[in-house]
Amino acid sequence: MPGQGTLFKFTMPIEQPSSEAQTKLTQSAPPPTNARFLGKVLLVDDNAINLELAQILLHKTGLTISTARDGAEAVAVELEDDFDLILMDIEMPVMNGTKATLKIRDTGRNPDIPIVALTANVSSEDIAFYLSKGMNDSLTKPVAYERLIDMLGRYLPFTLEEPTKSNASQVHHPQEDPMLDSTIFDTLVNDIGAEYVERIIRLYIDETGPQLNELLAYLQEGSWEQAGKVAHRTASSTLSFGLSRLGNRLREIEKAAKQGQPLNNEAVAGLKSLFEDSKTALERAYQPLRSS
Repeated sequence: MPGQGTLFKFTMPIEQPSSEAQTKLTQSAPPPTNARFLGKVLLVDDNAINLELAQILLHKTGLTISTARDGAEAVAVELEDDFDLILMDIEMPVMNGTKATLKIRDTGRNPDIPIVALTANVSSEDIAFYLSKGMNDSLTKPVAYERLIDMLGRYLPFTLEEPTKSNASQVHHPQEDPMLDSTIFDTLVNDIGAEYVERIIRLYIDETGPQLNELLAYLQEGSWEQAGKVAHRTASSTLSFGLSRLGNRLREIEKAAKQGQPLNNEAVAGLKSLFEDSKTALERAYQPLRSS
């Protein structure tokens, strides 16, 4: 009833689970990090950094991976191949992730394929929206390896292999630079492997410089919607490295731009200088890996 709500009561007979059922419940716990998964995954993301990072993590799990850079491409790729799981970014050009999901469901080609939202927006309202559009689950960006394993275990079969020792876990990085969250950076190194770090850092630097120029141009001309999209894309990859100061600054700009609010001059001023300081912080954190 409007203004009062409604109270429902029901009775449900529940039987004590048998020992066999209890064993199955115990086995449904999240798989360990040395799990090797079986299947083929379609990874969809318009951000080159996020795409590269996610591919490295997925390769560690033993999965076969195909990629797409926007929703329309994802729909086309899904029609041409058989996948066991789709990891779908939400905010993308050409066609966003929820529209692509609806298109894939409408084809009826593989109606039960699990589709997981890759997004930084994971409020209860956001998740309810993704589910209403045909998605099965969500995975928070930046993607952490343990959360990825947990999610994969809900949808794909796996086997176990003997864990291997990682030199990266024994590396200590300088923590005196507040520009960089060393805990996040160390986790990234452990997740993807030290051998991939330099390539990922170079890719990030090459991609982010032009993105910041694009963002500043949109802000100067008052193109708030475009500015918000660029800020969102750049913040996502920036926070993946633990570059909290730059990433949070970009999140502030994204929020203000999407709401059409006047931007705080302090949030925009010095953005390029902050990027240069962030690059220095990354280089300092990477030096011990290079020398080890």
